[in-house]
Order: sequence, then structure tokens, then C-alpha cells
Amino acid sequence: MDYSEGYKLLVEKIKAINEEDIAPIYMPSEHLASEGQSLYLWAMEDKDDLIKRGVTLEMINDLHNGSEALLTAEAIWKHNLESTQEYSKIWSEKLPYSLDLRQEAIATFRYAFRKDQNLLASIEDINSGSSHPDLVSDLHELHLLGTKHIDKLNAIGFEEELIPKLKGSSENMANLLANINGERMRKDKSKLIRDQAFTYLKDVIDEIRACGKFTFRKDPARLKGYRSKYNRAKYIKRKRATEDSNI
Repeated sequence: MDYSEGYKLLVEKIKAINEEDIAPIYMPSEHLASEGQSLYLWAMEDKDDLIKRGVTLEMINDLHNGSEALLTAEAIWKHNLESTQEYSKIWSEKLPYSLDLRQEAIATFRYAFRKDQNLLASIEDINSGSSHPDLVSDLHELHLLGTKHIDKLNAIGFEEELIPKLKGSSENMANLLANINGERMRKDKSKLIRDQAFTYLKDVIDEIRACGKFTFRKDPARLKGYRSKYNRAKYIKRKRATEDSNI
């Protein structure tokens, strides 16, 4: 994935935001990014007045860069989320076969090893777990156990394809689980960065809006550019809903 210039410029600052300081995601990222870009264009026209009141040119530029960074962080998170979901879907599709294969192996081994209490105990140990990692481990251990005691299995005329099937299923499910866990870690990390990027941009927007509202408090034509259209639209919607409910 190509990273935007804004993301590359700000990613280290964004990552430096402490988790406890992350702001609630109160609007979609694309809306905040849109407001950031609009405010950037508006503030650039007023930069001389804003700078006199304490805003820096770097802060104004961060409206643009922060908006790009947020959109990039959002895209990365969604990509990783989709990858995790895709691997999980494949796992779910292959799971019934692997479960049936494990049960077939256990039933076969129990019969083949019925006179050996130690081997029967090994089978029960293998069959004791129910998690996804347990399934991968079970298939692997059943493959090893069957290979080691192939003579006992041959004595009962077992299906010879069972052993390679156990090996193949074990390897396939292990690879899938590794991919799921890896993508989940990337998803969680990328979501954190998205939340940090949201916070970074929100803080910059809040600072410049506060300065703009003070600087242009007597100039309605310029003041309007320092108000949130998103929040204004939500306010009007809530007001109309309240009025309708009182009818």
C-alpha cells in the first residue's frame, strides 16, 4: 500500500500519542479528514491573523497532513481487517473437514490400540482440548502417533490415506491459524494507529478552531469557517427530532 506524504510526515508523532489520551471516535474518519482539509484552506487565508494569536504555520499545515494521515491510517486498518476476515472465512470452510478427520483418526486409533493402555491414554490426552490451537496440535500429534505405530494400524486394515491426510490438514490449518493471528495483530496495531491519527487531527482542528473563533468573533463572514459542519448537522437533526416528538 502506498502511504500518503502526510502519513509519512506525521506517523511518528501520531504513534507517540498515549493510549489513555486517545479521543473517542465520535464521527467517521473521512468526515473528520474532510473537515480538516476544509479548515486548512480556510485557515491559510487567515494565517497572518491566526499566527498573531499563537497558531503556527506548522499547525495549519498539519490540518492537511493530518487529514491525509488519518485517511491512510483508516485504509490500512480496513485492509488488515478484511485480510483477517478472509483468513477466518477460509478457516471456517476447512474446519468441518479437519474436525471429521480428527474424529475418524481417534476412532481408528482407539480400536487399533485397544489393548495398549498407554497408547489409549495418549489418545485421550490428544482429544482433551477444544480450541483452534488444540485442533492443529491434535492433527499433528495424531499424524506422529499413527506413523510411529503404523504396524498396529495395518493390522486392522485401516485407510492408508488417513496418515497423509492428517499431515496435510495439520500443516494447512497451522498456516491458516498463523495467518489469522498475524493479521489480527496487524489489525489491532493498525486500529490503534488509526485512533491515534484521529486524535492528532482532532486536537489540531480544535486548537485552530478555538483560535479562529476568538480572532473572528466579530466577523461572521470569517467566523463561519471555524465551525464544524458535521456537528452543526447533528445538532439540527437532534433538534428536529425533539421538536417532532413534542408534536
